[in-house]
Amino acid sequence: MCIFTRTERINFRIMYLEDTTAAGKWLSQFQVADREVARQLLRKLTLVSESEFDEGLLRAIEQLLSQIPGENMALFSITEPPNPNDEDGIRRVKGASADRVKHLLENVVRLHGNRVRANPTVESMRADRIKNIVLVEDFVGSGDRVTGFWQNEVSGSVKSWVSWGWVKVWLVTYAGIEAGILHAVRKIPSLTPARALTVLPLREPMRVLTLPMRGIAEKYGTALRGAMWGGYSGGGGTVVFQHGCPNNAPAILWAPGRRFQPLFPNRGVPSEIQACFGRRSALGEADSLWESKQYTIALRLIDEISHQRTNPSYWYLVLSLALASTTGKWDDAKIGATLQLPGDRVSKLRHAAYAINLIDKQTHQLSPFGKDLLGRLRQGQAKKKIGRKAIPSLANLYYPSSCEGVPKR
Repeated sequence: MCIFTRTERINFRIMYLEDTTAAGKWLSQFQVADREVARQLLRKLTLVSESEFDEGLLRAIEQLLSQIPGENMALFSITEPPNPNDEDGIRRVKGASADRVKHLLENVVRLHGNRVRANPTVESMRADRIKNIVLVEDFVGSGDRVTGFWQNEVSGSVKSWVSWGWVKVWLVTYAGIEAGILHAVRKIPSLTPARALTVLPLREPMRVLTLPMRGIAEKYGTALRGAMWGGYSGGGGTVVFQHGCPNNAPAILWAPGRRFQPLFPNRGVPSEIQACFGRRSALGEADSLWESKQYTIALRLIDEISHQRTNPSYWYLVLSLALASTTGKWDDAKIGATLQLPGDRVSKLRHAAYAINLIDKQTHQLSPFGKDLLGRLRQGQAKKKIGRKAIPSLANLYYPSSCEGVPKR
């Protein structure tokens, strides 16, 4: 099974966010001592392309449809609350994430017909005897926008249906912060953690950012947004969409100031940076290995990638295997959260590991072959002086290159 598309494998070798002119200008605003830390912060960002966003949410909604066979659903895009500063009464900024989601929901209706309604009226929901209400969002940070929508935009009739148990409430979001999801669960009746589905596994953003990263975010962000230097409600989010940067990200990424120009001005995405979305930073993933104390493999990975001897399908399998060795066994949730990969991709990685006998199907622990593979990679730096042929390239450890086969016997 091929885990990454051909386009992703090609884009893997092209320019990263930190290499763009826009990023260079942004980095130049930091003091020399802080500049490398700011560069590492850029590597921590998960840049979600429009196609990844649409595909991920569509898969999540279809997964939900499979969980409720024979039942219909009403999909709602979360609109922005009224802004008191807008004299014309516009309820959201044109081009906001709600528009992106609304377009997606219309596509779901075309694909699934009578089982699905997008942003329906109360009358049509009553006529169709809707059994499930699904709130769809791109990113849930504090959870305030979701709960505000439920409190202010959902009619009393619908709320009564929920209170009587006639209708269930679900939440589908591409990414989010666990605290925000739990806040929504507490405030919205019938919504439970099991009914809150996310495309990217949840992780605590402030644990993703290292202490030095949080240090520069606070040092420069305080002048931009005061106590909200980490983003709205102190989120510290590291997910950025091609249609916009969430305000839960550190302020130095999106908040303009008198002497500081952010990388995503007012949460917008400049044209030059658009092409970077959907690409995975090998250096950023090597940082994940380093933080997991897989030092030698991290260095080896950087060396392999710098010489373009491998591609994402290979090095993500190595990354996952190394993380599994750190935690003791393969865990989809932990690997997905660390690498910020959707669940279906982590599952494909696991099945690829099964196919070439890297992990045991029963215990999910590394097999002798998996341990030997990592062992040889760890010895790579030491044997480099003897001769590079002593340790094969990562790309030669898997057979064949199409990812469909099994190891040589």
